[in-house]
Amino acid sequence: MPKQFQDALQLHQQGELAGAEKIYRELLRDTPDTPDVLHALGVLYQQKGENADAVRCFEEVLQRNPDAADTHFNLGAVLHQQGKLDAAVQSYRRAIALEPESVDIPYNLAGALLALGRFEEAATAYRAFLDRSPDNPAGHYNLGLALTKAHRFEAAIAAYRTALERRPAFPEALSNLGGVLLEMGRADEALAVYRHAFENNPDLAEAHYNLGNALMGLGRFEEAEALFRNAIGRWPDFAAVHLRLANLKTFSPSDPDIAAMETELGKPDLGEQQKATFCFAVGKAYEDCADYDRAFDYFEKGNALKHATLAFDPAGEEARTNRIIATFNKAFLSEKEGTGAASDANIFLVGMPRSGAALIEQILATHSGVYGAGERLELRDCIRQLDKASGKKFPEAAGDMKSEDFARLGEAYIDAMARLAPDAPHVVDKGLENFRHIGLIHLALPNAKIVHAKRNPFDVCLANYKCLFDGERNFAYDLTELGQYYKLYERLMNHWHAMLPGRIFDLAYEDLIAEPEIQIRRLLDFCALPWEAECLDFHKTERIVQATSVARVRRPMTPEAVRRWRKYEHHLTPLLEALA
Repeated sequence: MPKQFQDALQLHQQGELAGAEKIYRELLRDTPDTPDVLHALGVLYQQKGENADAVRCFEEVLQRNPDAADTHFNLGAVLHQQGKLDAAVQSYRRAIALEPESVDIPYNLAGALLALGRFEEAATAYRAFLDRSPDNPAGHYNLGLALTKAHRFEAAIAAYRTALERRPAFPEALSNLGGVLLEMGRADEALAVYRHAFENNPDLAEAHYNLGNALMGLGRFEEAEALFRNAIGRWPDFAAVHLRLANLKTFSPSDPDIAAMETELGKPDLGEQQKATFCFAVGKAYEDCADYDRAFDYFEKGNALKHATLAFDPAGEEARTNRIIATFNKAFLSEKEGTGAASDANIFLVGMPRSGAALIEQILATHSGVYGAGERLELRDCIRQLDKASGKKFPEAAGDMKSEDFARLGEAYIDAMARLAPDAPHVVDKGLENFRHIGLIHLALPNAKIVHAKRNPFDVCLANYKCLFDGERNFAYDLTELGQYYKLYERLMNHWHAMLPGRIFDLAYEDLIAEPEIQIRRLLDFCALPWEAECLDFHKTERIVQATSVARVRRPMTPEAVRRWRKYEHHLTPLLEALA
């Protein structure tokens, strides 16, 4: 190694990048075919964040020496940073093939696969890393994260617990472990984890938020409110906690919480997401005070801020709807009918968000023979596996399925749901967007029950507009787009009713409020469940509820949300035009 190159490396290690770069360039000018110097210069550019120059250097090295494992690794890292994840995965895999005993490369590969949504592959890569570094808590945590995303919850729980053995107060591991336990319906265990996180990290705002959310979901509202107020006292700009508190309580015009939120909202250094969250909270407060014009002003501002961060494609949504209708026509449904899995354990609850579905699920979950599983993604995951196997996307992938394929898909879904509640005769899946998959459900699970939560279109769209969702419902933050989405949803539901008469049970929120016992009896009859009077007292049922309307389903039904859109009618012209 020439002394000049040694000097440059020493400067590089000492952080004197300008001096090192100068020497590297001089060496390359004199002897341009020097892979070691090119690699070192690429690493320097990588450190400086000059990724395009780094990529150029690494690619030149690999032209001269295609088997340079460290260069493949560094190239992968730069591509990863640039967001070119597929290319990064290829570089990492090449590096591993050349250096199979490496510790770092599988870790980086796993991170890229995780970002790509290839969760099973990411889990495999994290396990390869842990084979060489078994005591690394971050590795076990990230394995848990990949398994969580893959909905392999029991394995994820084991990974998080192993991470906590290595680092007992690991806040992210505690938070995610609690979240998975909630997802599994193991509320008491989740609460214990969140309490442990809170006790070990009392200065972490997220610990207050998570514990408060768990208490709120269990209906322990006074404890949740005390925790939220403690968090607000310490972190007054913690907008998410203000919103949780706002959804928990009823405001009066003189409520000091309103002024406190408006003060925080007026601070110049507040981020856009924080502003949006505060707007939804303050809007809810003014609605409680019957100051509807001021409430709408805040809802409108909050929606505009949120909408700016998202993209909804009405034309793409319409095209998807057209493709579903074209695929699941009468001839196709008749040809494939009766080929699925025979179980009658599953109840699907579909519809628009804020349609009263959480209330219906709470009623069903009160029944002794039913487990309310919340909003599930298992069917979506089964469909993704179908897409991957066929090389096509839903619904076209479904159009190529054979009779035995429907049975296999149904069995895969049944097995996934049975792991959530192995002893429950019936399980409710409140994945509302499964209204797109009713034809597939009918064929894969012919004995499943499908309940459609309906609500006045103006009320349900307004309720969406007033809500800052935990997940991304991109259609919900613009009145015109909301109306367009609703019309497509309505069109698809009309198609299913025409193709599958009697297969879907419509339950209107307004009817349920007006005559609860009659409608609950109809619901249970449709689901082939014996009458249980306890279902009338659904609000007393102790179970975790992870929904925006958690406070409402813990109380008896009241009619105040019916025709609420009339309070805002003069603000809703874009919605009314879109729905016309």
